[in-house]
Amino acid sequence: MPFTLVTDTMVGLNPDENYVHVKVGSETWLVGEKRLEEFMKEAKIEEYTVVKTVKGSTLEGKKYIHPLLGEIPGLEEFSKSLNFHIAVAENFVDIQTGSGLVHLSPANGEEDFEIASKRKISIFNPINDEAKFTKKLEHMRGYL
Repeated sequence: MPFTLVTDTMVGLNPDENYVHVKVGSETWLVGEKRLEEFMKEAKIEEYTVVKTVKGSTLEGKKYIHPLLGEIPGLEEFSKSLNFHIAVAENFVDIQTGSGLVHLSPANGEEDFEIASKRKISIFNPINDEAKFTKKLEHMRGYL
């Protein structure tokens, strides 16, 4: 559901698994160690360097910058909170698929809502009862 990207407030990692910081060009990516080779093949990345390895649990509470931050009215204000757009370490995160991380949208999922509630994370929800973007986000309708 692409519209959930707009309401993402957390990125989930498995607390017991290893994650690698990977240098790709001028960027540093975070990928589950068990998925690294396959993920890089899927992303068609041939040149990369592992910088360091950490347990998912060590990333709990770390802030990240939402990739659509400047595109979504109201999101930047929420993002200023220390407890918003953070990494969360949760056992349900499946390290065997994708990058080994999962985006969490408490406005759109019961489990995600419970994880946010446990951490007292605010809910950002620019979607109305008809599952359409509110007036402030009408410009996004063509993208998602």
